[in-house]
Amino acid sequence: MALSNSEPCSVCGRYKNRRVAIDAIIIRDNKILLIKRAFEPFKGFWALPGGGVDFDETAEDAVRKEVWEEVGLKVTSIKFLNIYTDPDRDPNQVTALAYFAETEGETKSRERCKGM
Repeated sequence: MALSNSEPCSVCGRYKNRRVAIDAIIIRDNKILLIKRAFEPFKGFWALPGGGVDFDETAEDAVRKEVWEEVGLKVTSIKFLNIYTDPDRDPNQVTALAYFAETEGETKSRERCKGM
């Protein structure tokens, strides 16, 4: 049985293709901005703002999009930090690209944001 790119195997739970996501590290006043995850995996845990890279989107554009969507900050500068590819790091085997992001503005949701 062929799996679509977004369907996990019903036997092992793994995906046919790995997704690519970004994580944004935003530091202000020696504090790192965290958000409370709204979805599984790790729903309710604190994490870096981030999300999937859409089709026809650069990773850098995804950083700008996700930071704006999740915390309401405008990204003014982006610097690549690292790539995380260990399949055991994430239950969905997401490949994560980590970026430092400088931002301007104020976070839109204090309830969901921590650190600033």
